[in-house]
Amino acid sequence: MKIYLSRHGQTVWNRDNLLQGSKNSPLTQNGIDAAKALSKKLENKTFTTIYVSPLLRAKETAEIVFPHQKFVYDARIREMSFGNIEGRFKNTLSEEETNELMTMWHRPIEFKGFQDGETFEDVIIRVNSFLNEIIDTKSNDEIFIMAHGMIVSIILGCLFRIPLTEWTDFKSSIVDGCSLTIIDLKDDQIKLQVHNQ
Repeated sequence: MKIYLSRHGQTVWNRDNLLQGSKNSPLTQNGIDAAKALSKKLENKTFTTIYVSPLLRAKETAEIVFPHQKFVYDARIREMSFGNIEGRFKNTLSEEETNELMTMWHRPIEFKGFQDGETFEDVIIRVNSFLNEIIDTKSNDEIFIMAHGMIVSIILGCLFRIPLTEWTDFKSSIVDGCSLTIIDLKDDQIKLQVHNQ
C-alpha cells in the first residue's frame, strides 16, 4: 500500500500571516498555480481512493488537482483547531497566547490548547482512528490524502509511532503547500519514500 500526502495550496490567510486552524480563507493565485502544477505531476496516476479534508481550502485544492474525480471527505483529517486565536494576526495575541503558540510549535507535549481549540492528543486520536480504518498493509492500493500542514506531520508521527515527547520542533516539520510526501507500507515495514517534494 502507498499513501500520498499533500497539503492544500497557499491561502489568503497563509499569505497575510493570519492564524488559520479550522477556519477558512480562499486560495491565492499562488495556491491555485501550485495546485495546477501538482495536478500536472500526477496526471498519469490513478488512486484507489482520494481522501480530502472537508475544509474549503483542501476541497478547492483537490478539485484543481483532480478535476472530475470523486472524493471521500473525512473530518478526521481537518486541520487542528486553534480555538479563539483563529483569524488573528500574531501581534494581536496576548503574552499568554503567544507563549502557548511557542509551546505548540516547540514543545507539543506541554501544549494545553487554546480556548475552544484542540490539543495534539485530541488530533492524534482522530488521525489514528482514520489511519486504522484505511490502512491495509497487505493491499496494493494507492491512496491520496489532501489535508493540512499540521495534519500531514501528525499522520507521519502516527504512522512511524513517534512519541509526542520527541516532537521537539514541530514547526520545522510542516510541509509546503501542494508538496508530495509518499509512504510505502508493506507487511510490517513502513518507508518514507518522498518527503515534502
